Amino acid sequence: MSISHIAAINSNNSSLSSAICGIMSESHGLIQGGQLSNRDQFPWITNIFTKPTRDFGTYLFAGTGTLITNRHVVCAANSVAYENYLEETNTLDPLKPYIAYSGKNIKLKLGAKNYKDNVNEADALVINSVQKVKLHPHLRGNKPRIANIAILRIRQAITFTQFIKPACVYNNNNGDNALTKNENALLYAVGHGLDQTGTLSFMRKQTQMTMQSDEICKRFFKNSFKSDLFFCAKGNDFNTPCRHDKMLYEKINGQWYLRAMSSMFKIFRNNTCSLNAPVLYEDISPYSNWILESIV
Repeated sequence: MSISHIAAINSNNSSLSSAICGIMSESHGLIQGGQLSNRDQFPWITNIFTKPTRDFGTYLFAGTGTLITNRHVVCAANSVAYENYLEETNTLDPLKPYIAYSGKNIKLKLGAKNYKDNVNEADALVINSVQKVKLHPHLRGNKPRIANIAILRIRQAITFTQFIKPACVYNNNNGDNALTKNENALLYAVGHGLDQTGTLSFMRKQTQMTMQSDEICKRFFKNSFKSDLFFCAKGNDFNTPCRHDKMLYEKINGQWYLRAMSSMFKIFRNNTCSLNAPVLYEDISPYSNWILESIV
């Protein structure tokens, strides 16, 4: 197996360099439980806010994305698009199941631990609109969504700092459409999602995850599980993420890769998550070529 990189593109140079992506400070060590993340760890985390129109409404936290170049953020499509149903039905329009928000209605915050829009942190960067929102052409469904991925293009190239850096993008590059699943992989879920009690964390959290076998994944998600697109991962010591935690990262040869985005969780009627169930993740690898084509 070979791993290809998608890294930061210099605004004056379209060449891709693997040497500058996925590097972060680990001087404090990585927290294994569902604990607060240090600000200089996972510096590619991008907080996303949306509102219905530019002139009306309040920006609401929509989820997290991953900075992959100095002008592009990868995120879950449902964070920046709304479901388009056929009139007076509960059926998604098969021709256009999702419609992207206008880039004018999307705000980004990078280099910050606190997702709140009104909290100032030194050297954090707020981008008040994006130039373009591109949804994957095969985006469809809702439980689970397929090809649930979008790329946000930033108007002006940003400057990388200690707290703002790009991640690499995972690609197993096997050529046989089979996902590479390593139950010993070093995986971390990072974001501002709900915890097991249904409480939203204002501060960014991280938890170490363990990839589960396909058999375990099928047991929990049954027909929703498709082995060529999804895998399951579970938090150690009952610290499994719960909703809104979109990003899963894997460390390979000293560099961190965007590996997958969360797709489904096991949630009880009281809005809390199951401590025993894994999270269903959609692997990023089948879409890495589309990402590359979209940013060059």
